[in-house]
Parts: sequence; structure tokens; C-alpha cells
Amino acid sequence: MIFGAGAVLIVACALHVAWLGRLARDRGRNVVAWILCGLMAGGVGLRIGVYVMDSAAEADGAFASLIGTMAPLPLTLAGMLIVAGVLYKLPTQVMAQREWKVSSARGDEATLMLEREAIQIKWADRTDTIARAQLRSAVADGECVRLTWDSGEVLLMPMMAPHTRQGRIRQSELLAKLIAPRDTAA
Repeated sequence: MIFGAGAVLIVACALHVAWLGRLARDRGRNVVAWILCGLMAGGVGLRIGVYVMDSAAEADGAFASLIGTMAPLPLTLAGMLIVAGVLYKLPTQVMAQREWKVSSARGDEATLMLEREAIQIKWADRTDTIARAQLRSAVADGECVRLTWDSGEVLLMPMMAPHTRQGRIRQSELLAKLIAPRDTAA
């Protein structure tokens, strides 16, 4: 009987670890750190559950024994669920970069390079260079960034991690902020 309960605990923990890893990846967080955090919280819950089980073994009554034998599993999972809840509440994190993989509305993929004086969009067959002085606007448009300059306009979708809707929205907001024309009058 104890081996069956141990197997259930191991499988449940493995599923929670996989879930924590995916949640951390989708939030742009350090996967290993969050998995370790979840395992430590689960270990604390397991330790408390074993203590409850030992205390229940010494107690009188069938109900106390029943609760005591079941305590390790829910307490272990509760610790891991608390870590998952904290991670779920954190906003999606994206990193500011100088080089971005992007895709256009036509499906063309490119690399967007942010330079001090210009922005380069390197397509497969050409390179568009936009001087910062010519840039009119860079606006987040949902999951995309709309760039307008004196002689053109392009709608680009960032293709960096995390690859979720919320991740792309955050990337678009950050990219628009990094590209936005600087006020030269100030």
C-alpha cells in the first residue's frame, strides 16, 4: 500500500514540475530556478505531511489515522501549487535586446537591428536602413509593432521568447519603446 501512495506522490510531483517549467517558460522566467523553488516547497510540504502522519499514528481514533496517512500528498502538492500561484501572478518578462527576430504581415522573416543612429531591417534579399531622424512613430499594435518613417511603413511581429500571446504583446510594447523617436527638441 505504501508503495502505491509513493508512486502516486512521485507522478503527481513530476506532473507539477513539468507544469511549473512550462509556466516559467511562458512567463519568460528562469525555468530551472522556478522548478527548484517548487521542489523545495514540495519538500517542505512533504516534511510537514510526514510529521502529521507520525503524529496521527500515535493518536487514537480511525479518523485521525485516515487524515494522517493522506497528509503527505496534499501538503506536498499544496507547497508546489503556492509556487505556481506566485509565478502565475507575475507579469510576463521579456528582455531588451539589440537584435530582434521579426516577421512581417506578408510572412517574411527578418532581423531588426537597433543601432544608435539607425534601425536596420535585414530581410532575406535586402536590408532596409531607417535613420532615427526619419522615424515618425513606433507604436505597439497588439502583438505587432507598426513603424512609420518618411518614406514607408511596416508592421512587424517580434518572434522572440516567450512564444505566447502575452509574451508577444510585451515584446511589442518593449520594442516600440526602444524604437520610438527621441524628442530632439528637449
